[in-house]
Amino acid sequence: MPSATSVAVSAVGANAHGGGFGNSQSIKRGMDDYILSLDGTNEQVINVTGDFFHCLVVPTGPILLRFDDGKQLSRFQAQGGRRYYSRVGVQSTIAQNVTLSLGFGYATDARISGNFSASFKPSTLLTDSPPIANTAAGQHTLVAANLNRLRFTVYSDPLNLGDAVIYFRKTGGANNIGFIVPGTYQEFAGVYGLDYQCTNGGDKLYITEES
Repeated sequence: MPSATSVAVSAVGANAHGGGFGNSQSIKRGMDDYILSLDGTNEQVINVTGDFFHCLVVPTGPILLRFDDGKQLSRFQAQGGRRYYSRVGVQSTIAQNVTLSLGFGYATDARISGNFSASFKPSTLLTDSPPIANTAAGQHTLVAANLNRLRFTVYSDPLNLGDAVIYFRKTGGANNIGFIVPGTYQEFAGVYGLDYQCTNGGDKLYITEES
């Protein structure tokens, strides 16, 4: 393995000293971010005292960390742990820019790297309501809010009057936000309530709710 060399690295909230990173700031409690450009061969040394480390950014493969004169440890992005040190050696077999959080304290990282899959929970309950037959023109309640609902569907009876355009409004709202004509349907994926506005009495609507 090539001999370790002390090099200047970038850090947030600390000062460089004499070709390496001095520890004048590390006696304070807290952690600083150190940015290194690894060449894929040489080990870079950061002179810093601390009791915890965290790999913030390791974009390509693992890095090798050496605390003081200990053995090298292979670590990936988002990994860290409790270690007591006054010097940290950093090396990679691949050229990459990395960011480490070093010092006194504790760091966590909730980012997820790699591939993952997710699935949607299917509905398990279907509620069929009696047909809504309005007896007069105007605004009426179509469906009430339901926090357990996944989706609801509104059907307009195909026997409704041919010019029976039924408009949707939010509960208590004054603006039309959609419409339906005889023989068609509309789906809504929400837990909110909905009103409808019609121009003819006697139009029928059918509602199904999934939860």
